[in-house]
Amino acid sequence: MMFKYLTIIQAVLLLFSGIVVGGEENFKVPELKAMHEVIHPMWHDAYPNKDFATLKRLYPEIEQHFQALQKVTFPANMEDKAHRWKMGLTKMEKVLKEYQQAVEKNQHDALLTATKDLHDVFEYLVKVVNPPLPEADAFHQVLFKVFHDYLPNEKWDKIRQIIPEFQSRMKALQGAALPKKLASKQEKFNTAVAELSKAVEELAKQQHTTDNDALKAAVMKVHDAYENLEKILE
Repeated sequence: MMFKYLTIIQAVLLLFSGIVVGGEENFKVPELKAMHEVIHPMWHDAYPNKDFATLKRLYPEIEQHFQALQKVTFPANMEDKAHRWKMGLTKMEKVLKEYQQAVEKNQHDALLTATKDLHDVFEYLVKVVNPPLPEADAFHQVLFKVFHDYLPNEKWDKIRQIIPEFQSRMKALQGAALPKKLASKQEKFNTAVAELSKAVEELAKQQHTTDNDALKAAVMKVHDAYENLEKILE
């Protein structure tokens, strides 16, 4: 359990150490680092010790940091991250309302639950900016564009044109090495990568088809296979 805590801290430190994320330009979110200064004592001290007085005292400060996170903007070429960031903020807003309600009603069990949920969504935001496997994140950048733009808007030619990009990102993903903290998931990861590779191969077979329904079905298989892979990286 302590190892898990340390890896979270390390992830946050990496986030602000100047590492290039997913092949994109160096992008930092100092607002996350600032919030970590509150999340750390909340999670590592107050939560395990059931220090309800401290958990209650930290709420206003946490809320201020959340307001700062809402003002974070992403470069235009990071729209996939911006989308996931927004999803994370929506979840955090809900959790903070539950946290506030638990504080106001002096509900200790609910406060502990909200604290854990807040920590989890904070960790999710850290991973949005600093993904555990850059090669998977790079693959998702292509998939995001297809699934949230080309497919719903029936840009079939655009989908056909981007298939080689899927194949290129897939090749990089097949050569990726899992970080040590995910080493126990290696076998499941290998299986998920193989399934995703198969889905990409099936999509490539549809590159010159005029059957748009078949093309759509192939895209959906890639999407579903990637989601399975992403769950393993959580």
